[in-house]
Amino acid sequence: MDKVRLTNEDLQKGNTLLAERRMGKEDGGLARHTIECQRSIDWTNAKIVATERGLRQREVLEGIESLRQKHRGIKVLNSFDHVETWKSVLNSFFDREGDYKNQ
Repeated sequence: MDKVRLTNEDLQKGNTLLAERRMGKEDGGLARHTIECQRSIDWTNAKIVATERGLRQREVLEGIESLRQKHRGIKVLNSFDHVETWKSVLNSFFDREGDYKNQ
Protein backbone atom coordinates (compact mmCIF):
# COMPACT_ATOMS: atom_id res chain seq x y z
CA MET A 1 0.00 0.00 0.00
CA ASP A 2 2.86 2.35 0.84
CA LYS A 3 4.57 1.81 -2.51
CA VAL A 4 1.33 2.59 -4.35
CA ARG A 5 0.66 5.66 -2.19
CA LEU A 6 4.21 7.01 -2.55
CA THR A 7 4.22 6.41 -6.31
CA ASN A 8 0.95 8.32 -6.69
CA GLU A 9 2.26 11.16 -4.53
CA ASP A 10 5.46 11.38 -6.59
CA LEU A 11 3.50 11.55 -9.82
CA GLN A 12 1.19 14.24 -8.45
CA LYS A 13 4.24 16.29 -7.42
CA GLY A 14 5.85 15.80 -10.82
CA ASN A 15 8.62 13.50 -9.53
CA THR A 16 8.25 11.10 -12.45
CA LEU A 17 11.84 9.84 -12.27
CA LEU A 18 11.42 8.79 -8.63
CA ALA A 19 8.05 7.18 -9.39
CA GLU A 20 9.50 5.28 -12.37
CA ARG A 21 12.38 4.05 -10.22
CA ARG A 22 9.94 2.79 -7.58
CA MET A 23 7.75 1.07 -10.18
CA GLY A 24 10.79 -0.51 -11.83
CA LYS A 25 11.78 -2.53 -8.78
CA GLU A 26 10.93 -6.24 -8.68
CA ASP A 27 7.92 -5.67 -6.44
CA GLY A 28 6.77 -2.47 -8.15
CA GLY A 29 4.23 -4.20 -10.38
CA LEU A 30 1.24 -3.24 -8.26
CA ALA A 31 2.26 0.42 -8.20
CA ARG A 32 2.68 0.37 -11.99
CA HIS A 33 -0.67 -1.38 -12.37
CA THR A 34 -2.49 1.33 -10.42
CA ILE A 35 -1.01 4.00 -12.67
CA GLU A 36 -1.81 2.17 -15.91
CA CYS A 37 -5.39 1.17 -14.98
CA GLN A 38 -8.37 3.39 -14.37
CA ARG A 39 -9.70 1.34 -11.45
CA SER A 40 -8.45 1.68 -7.89
CA ILE A 41 -7.39 -1.24 -5.70
CA ASP A 42 -10.00 -2.70 -3.38
CA TRP A 43 -7.66 -3.04 -0.39
CA THR A 44 -10.41 -4.25 1.95
CA ASN A 45 -11.14 -7.33 -0.19
CA ALA A 46 -7.52 -8.15 -1.08
CA LYS A 47 -6.44 -11.69 -0.19
CA ILE A 48 -3.12 -13.24 0.71
CA VAL A 49 -2.65 -16.20 -1.61
CA ALA A 50 0.28 -17.78 0.26
CA THR A 51 2.81 -16.96 2.93
CA GLU A 52 6.40 -18.05 3.37
CA ARG A 53 9.12 -16.84 5.73
CA GLY A 54 12.14 -17.43 3.53
CA LEU A 55 12.88 -14.99 0.72
CA ARG A 56 13.79 -17.66 -1.85
CA GLN A 57 10.70 -19.72 -1.00
CA ARG A 58 8.51 -16.60 -1.29
CA GLU A 59 10.00 -15.84 -4.69
CA VAL A 60 9.35 -19.39 -5.89
CA LEU A 61 5.75 -19.30 -4.61
CA GLU A 62 5.21 -15.96 -6.33
CA GLY A 63 6.74 -17.33 -9.52
CA ILE A 64 4.40 -20.34 -9.44
CA GLU A 65 1.33 -18.16 -8.82
CA SER A 66 2.43 -15.72 -11.56
CA LEU A 67 2.85 -18.59 -14.00
CA ARG A 68 -0.61 -19.92 -13.01
CA GLN A 69 -2.13 -16.50 -13.73
CA LYS A 70 -0.29 -16.21 -17.08
CA HIS A 71 -1.58 -19.67 -17.96
CA ARG A 72 -5.13 -18.42 -17.30
CA GLY A 73 -4.52 -15.44 -19.59
CA ILE A 74 -4.22 -12.90 -16.76
CA LYS A 75 -1.52 -10.23 -16.94
CA VAL A 76 0.77 -10.57 -13.93
CA LEU A 77 1.90 -7.56 -11.91
CA ASN A 78 5.50 -8.44 -11.14
CA SER A 79 8.72 -9.40 -12.86
CA PHE A 80 9.62 -12.37 -10.65
CA ASP A 81 10.31 -15.42 -12.78
CA HIS A 82 12.07 -17.88 -10.48
CA VAL A 83 10.46 -20.98 -11.94
CA GLU A 84 11.73 -20.75 -15.52
CA THR A 85 13.26 -24.24 -15.48
CA TRP A 86 10.00 -25.72 -14.18
CA LYS A 87 7.74 -23.85 -16.60
CA SER A 88 6.81 -26.83 -18.82
CA VAL A 89 6.10 -29.11 -15.83
CA LEU A 90 4.00 -26.45 -14.08
CA ASN A 91 2.05 -25.61 -17.25
CA SER A 92 1.29 -29.31 -17.65
CA PHE A 93 -0.01 -29.36 -14.08
CA PHE A 94 -2.10 -26.21 -14.65
CA ASP A 95 -3.64 -27.87 -17.73
CA ARG A 96 -4.78 -30.75 -15.51
CA GLU A 97 -6.00 -28.40 -12.74
CA GLY A 98 -9.21 -27.77 -14.67
CA ASP A 99 -9.76 -31.51 -15.01
CA TYR A 100 -9.52 -31.94 -11.23
CA LYS A 101 -12.02 -29.14 -10.59
CA ASN A 102 -14.57 -30.69 -12.95
CA GLN A 103 -14.54 -34.08 -11.19
